[in-house]
Amino acid sequence: MLDSGIIFLTSLHLSDVQVSGEFLEFLLSVSPLLEQLYVKNSMILVRLKVAFFKLKQLTIDRCARLEELEIDAVNLSYLYYAGFGNIEFKSVPALVEAKLFGDCCTPSILICQKIASFAMQLSRLSLVLVLESCDEVDWGGYILLQEEARVLQGLESLPCIIKYKALPRLKVLEYVGYDGSDDDVDLLLYLLDMATQLDTFICRPVTCPMELDLLSEDANVYKLIGPVLVKQDLAEANANVRKRIEYISAELKRLDATLQDMEDKQNSKKEG
Repeated sequence: MLDSGIIFLTSLHLSDVQVSGEFLEFLLSVSPLLEQLYVKNSMILVRLKVAFFKLKQLTIDRCARLEELEIDAVNLSYLYYAGFGNIEFKSVPALVEAKLFGDCCTPSILICQKIASFAMQLSRLSLVLVLESCDEVDWGGYILLQEEARVLQGLESLPCIIKYKALPRLKVLEYVGYDGSDDDVDLLLYLLDMATQLDTFICRPVTCPMELDLLSEDANVYKLIGPVLVKQDLAEANANVRKRIEYISAELKRLDATLQDMEDKQNSKKEG
């Protein structure tokens, strides 16, 4: 393999290739120039330890049987991980962009606590939180601002509360799934205050006044497709975001009242 020129490899893309953690670790050990590693849909990848000085970009995407991922890469600047396993960050001092998705973000793992050690250095973070369907969910593990947000008063205190005084390097903030609730408003406004150098704010609400789509017959869950709010000037963004939040909140309350009225009328017809 060494004779094939792998020692000069700088980028490796493996999609639907069945590779084990041991083999990937071997590849890293014999590829001193490798800067980019992409692995997708490997069904035999169970454990992987990425300990490589040169690596700058790492993507691990939907490797369904991956149980543990450990990262110790001092030059890693970009990470994308979509998966089911536990992820441990040993040393990532150069990481500026991280995208995490999947069961690695379930409440039992508390991913927010794991990114606390390097959150201040990030310029972009995309975190898709996954909640299992159950009657009770411990939201506290995901709330960065438990003491500051009035709507969170009454939640049980956690052994470890993550608090950031500021996110000075955050340039882009994308808020997906805004539904107009009080906790969304408080969290969003506080994040805007913390991100002192924010250049771009993107708000993707779950509802807008143009289209109503029932996603579930068993719950008042509705989706509204609206324009994405993107503002380059932070001062202007703050003012417009607040107006947009108030508008969406009012629309949600109106739609909720409409749905309740429709339900009441249907119940009245059935009773009649």
